[in-house]
Amino acid sequence: MAPAEVPVAVLPGTPSSFPIPAEKLIALAQKVFATNSGVEDPDLLADNFRFEFPVVSLAKKDFVKAVSGFNLKDAFPNMESHPYDWRVDKYEPNRVWWTVRNTATHTGPLRFFGATYKPTGKVVLGAPECLSYTFNEEGKVTSFTGGYIMDRRVGNTNKLGAMFGILSAIGAPVPSPGSPLFFVRLATNAVRSLISGSHAGYTNGDSFTLASNYTTNAVTVAGVGSLCQSGTPVFPAVEATISTVHKAFVDGKVTCSQLVQAYVQRIQAYDKATGLSAVRVLNPDLEKEAAAKDQQLHQARQAGSNGLPGGLFCVPVLVKDNFDTVSMAATAGSAALLDNFASKDAQQVARLKAAGAIVLGKGNMGEWAFSPIFSISSVAGVVRNPYDLDRTPAGSSGGPAAGVAASFALVGLGTDTGNSVRGPASHTALVGMRPTLGLTSRAGIVPLDNSSDISGPLARSVEDVARMLEALAGPDPQDPLTLTNRLVTANRTANYTRFLARDGLQASAALALSSYGLLPGARVGVLRQVINTDINDTEVMQLFQDALTLMSDHGATIVEDFKIAGNSLGGYDWDGRSGQWWTGSTASGHWEDINCGAHFKSDLNWYLRTAGTRFRSIQEIADAGLYHPTINSSLSARAAVSYTPADYPTDELRAAGFVCGCGDYFDNPCRAEFRKRLVESMNNANLDVIVYPTWTNPPRLIGDFFSPDGNDSPQVAPPTGAPAITVPMGFVHRSGRSALPAGLQMLARPWDEGRLLRVAFAYEQATLHRRPPPIFPECSGGGGGGSGGTVGSGGSANPPAPDVSVRSLSGR
Repeated sequence: MAPAEVPVAVLPGTPSSFPIPAEKLIALAQKVFATNSGVEDPDLLADNFRFEFPVVSLAKKDFVKAVSGFNLKDAFPNMESHPYDWRVDKYEPNRVWWTVRNTATHTGPLRFFGATYKPTGKVVLGAPECLSYTFNEEGKVTSFTGGYIMDRRVGNTNKLGAMFGILSAIGAPVPSPGSPLFFVRLATNAVRSLISGSHAGYTNGDSFTLASNYTTNAVTVAGVGSLCQSGTPVFPAVEATISTVHKAFVDGKVTCSQLVQAYVQRIQAYDKATGLSAVRVLNPDLEKEAAAKDQQLHQARQAGSNGLPGGLFCVPVLVKDNFDTVSMAATAGSAALLDNFASKDAQQVARLKAAGAIVLGKGNMGEWAFSPIFSISSVAGVVRNPYDLDRTPAGSSGGPAAGVAASFALVGLGTDTGNSVRGPASHTALVGMRPTLGLTSRAGIVPLDNSSDISGPLARSVEDVARMLEALAGPDPQDPLTLTNRLVTANRTANYTRFLARDGLQASAALALSSYGLLPGARVGVLRQVINTDINDTEVMQLFQDALTLMSDHGATIVEDFKIAGNSLGGYDWDGRSGQWWTGSTASGHWEDINCGAHFKSDLNWYLRTAGTRFRSIQEIADAGLYHPTINSSLSARAAVSYTPADYPTDELRAAGFVCGCGDYFDNPCRAEFRKRLVESMNNANLDVIVYPTWTNPPRLIGDFFSPDGNDSPQVAPPTGAPAITVPMGFVHRSGRSALPAGLQMLARPWDEGRLLRVAFAYEQATLHRRPPPIFPECSGGGGGGSGGTVGSGGSANPPAPDVSVRSLSGR
């Protein structure tokens, strides 16, 4: 008796039969493969084609453009893919599978994602990879999948497929989920932490490791929670604020040493074991400095004072790694500057210390502050987002932002050229502020572009940002920009917290443009000129609309579709929706892109003249090769610039009608025009602030170089010098994974920080969107004292000695 025929299962959404015979379909697949998967003949690809690999998903246009730039045939003239075992899928009759094993020798320059890799002569021996094409009934490819390794034991591609495997084989790995080097290192550190409590793997010192922490998931969320569950918690550090900590000091519930030890405990337990990599190095003088603060407070008490010596007394700050800081190198994320020890602090660091703050350590950052999207450095690897370790915290102040969000520090200090404070703050549910250009000093900061660079605070609340700004703001003889405008004296204040009022959104009858006085209301303009509707995330945009509705419900007047109008230079009005700082026209309208490209080379070479490092020019650094491969082309291009900012526009550009220079917003005619039109347009509309999403898309996955970023931060604040702040706007969700933060950005007229803080504080208090990342819970045990009290309520006045000491960091 013949066995009963078992029906073939059909996957949902796939055809049970297909009009193209299997033999013809395989022939079509081989034809597509011979044209570099349709790159050389895009007509073979359907209009709805998708490239679906483990890291990247691309539409047809982006796929053809990206792969066309790889020049594999030039870099690997003898490359062979050895395709074999072509067959049609039994369950998806419109899909063809096959296997490849790449072999090649790297004998020519290779271009990949903007980087150029010089020939190494290395041989690539690929592991077998499985690929597939899916076709429509017209015989065109609708989907191309691949990159999946079938046997990780063979080859020299570090168990990776596709381009990531090729790059690994030639010694140039890039961010890639699947990197086993990270799995081994991460798992080892996690096991050591759980077994011995030694938190091995955290380096307290300046060492060079081109970290490979490009993927996560080696430690589960539950596993992370167990990393800080041994010993007595020194202090309930999660979501602490300056005011609650200061109350604990006044009430005698915690000492400065114990507060610092609480953050050290969290950093040692979580930072390296999870791959967050927010902290590059801890301050080697922490224990001594904290003890000195305790002695200072003791002496004040003996003298009869009930207050604290300084507005930021013992506030632990995580400082971005491009600030000169005594006893810790300022690396700017570059291995070339690991010897860059300064003889004095950057002026901003010095002002924080003068207000009583204590530098906890240096935060990891995007190398040279180049990337607004990722924070990857050659000294400490990839910074991850504390809300989802597979995603980026943005760049380039990613380390301070991730660290503050995970409660590794009370506050952070970053720099912002186009985005680098506000973007990371938005991606990590923080408040981040870019002050008016000229309000704070740039002296002692490794520069990216001094015409736009400025430092800015990062904190978990608007109030703490205001407290930091009180210490940071002020003129500096070392930075002429802080001395050049008369408005500085008129509008700089020593007390920004006085502008914080919960009723700041209630409607007002009039706007006093010349006064910093507390206004009874707000008029809010919606700047849609920066919002590119073609690439927006619908969830983020819904949060933005919800924010506008909420502000209106709380009494604010919403001025829809506000525009920055006018252009006395001729041509078009400004419109930022192309993603550039200046758009509309070029020579005819003079709203050309003013990023002349000369500042980094000129400004860095000036900084290096007196820096502690052995290098004296960007060219020397480029020649030494001490940088992460992902910035290869960016660094090389900047080193090759042949003109200085003073030479721009070049003679050729002037002849074409260009007038914009490389200067700041005082001496560049285009930036001065933009600033003038911004202020006039806000005045004409009677506005307090203008608003827009900080980013219109959620944080990217690590290694995703193609998805839209939606970064709205560079378009207005940097070229005009106006102050801007981002405040948590809510969270979006992706496929049931962790909630991802989004930020609302507010911008005010230059020198109007008080008004900006007032509206931001009112919105924050009306929403309270900020919540801590669940991956990094409080360390076990209880409160800041022996009786388990919380900050500001109960607990012992003399807590027992903690299990984790600052001294334990030395000698690792």
